[in-house]
Amino acid sequence: MSPSNLPDNHPRNLRIGDLAQFSVLPEIPELSERAMEVTDIWTLDLQGETRTLFQLRDDRNRLYTLEVTADWGDRALAVGRELSRGEVGQLLPLDKLAEMFGEAVGVRMERVSEPDAFKGWTAPSYVQSVDAWKGYWLDGDYRHKRLPTYEEGLLEVDCYALRDDTGLHGFDAEVFANSETRIRALVFLPDNAITPLRSGQGSGAA
Repeated sequence: MSPSNLPDNHPRNLRIGDLAQFSVLPEIPELSERAMEVTDIWTLDLQGETRTLFQLRDDRNRLYTLEVTADWGDRALAVGRELSRGEVGQLLPLDKLAEMFGEAVGVRMERVSEPDAFKGWTAPSYVQSVDAWKGYWLDGDYRHKRLPTYEEGLLEVDCYALRDDTGLHGFDAEVFANSETRIRALVFLPDNAITPLRSGQGSGAA
């Protein structure tokens, strides 16, 4: 279903300046009952599949991502927490990540530790869910406009995904042509875990 055919208050229809109001999430205290502003929108063009990522910012200036992976369901929303290299090393074995980035397939890895700061964000083990996607990263919202062509200077990117057995946790990684690497811890939430508030509707982050 396209964004235009969904209710206006569906998370897929978020815009820059809107607020994403999280419901009560006792298993993830960091997100529970918080309101976060949509500060940017990015687009991934992956071999014909187009994905939209929203950047969210809370009142502590922490940055998160939101991707709507399905219109409805228990795992419709993928919320990501950006990780520094040091944080990645606290959570995942770096040698296994290097193996995955080296074009191995089906890599399995165990969580290194579960720091209190990441309560609810991780699972004991993960497996590489698919081979790397090759595509392009675009700054901006292309839900209602034509994607640029390769000749227009797109940024090439390889995308990797790790998922746990329950489908509730994961990690996404992007390795760019300039060697920059971004890694996010993911939690998958039901579609009703976020209520979008249009600009001016909310009073700010909780």
